[in-house]
Amino acid sequence: MSCFSQEELEDFATLPLRSIGLEQYVRLLSRQELKLPEVSSKMPFDVSHHPQVVGIMCLCDTLSQAQTSAALAVLTRLNNDVQVYAAQCGTKPTPKMIGMLDWNFTKFGSRELVKAH
Repeated sequence: MSCFSQEELEDFATLPLRSIGLEQYVRLLSRQELKLPEVSSKMPFDVSHHPQVVGIMCLCDTLSQAQTSAALAVLTRLNNDVQVYAAQCGTKPTPKMIGMLDWNFTKFGSRELVKAH
């Protein structure tokens, strides 16, 4: 038997600081609210012309085929990982402390600049 209630266990597993009223201190913002660009689902580099990848066309020996198969598997995995990462970034909000949001600092900095001149 646990000394924690089901609600306390769920809070601890999903949002550990909920019990202190976290929503008073933290705001969840989308990439759009943060004025961030969308994360691309395409690889930022192209290695498809690398000799180990292109080498699959040349069935010279077993070692060459094994290296090429491994290279293609890695390339496929990287492409899949980039797509999953982009999808996650597009849907997951970013937690930011209220009062310490980027635009709070921008506003503060611009006021100081105006006072200095």
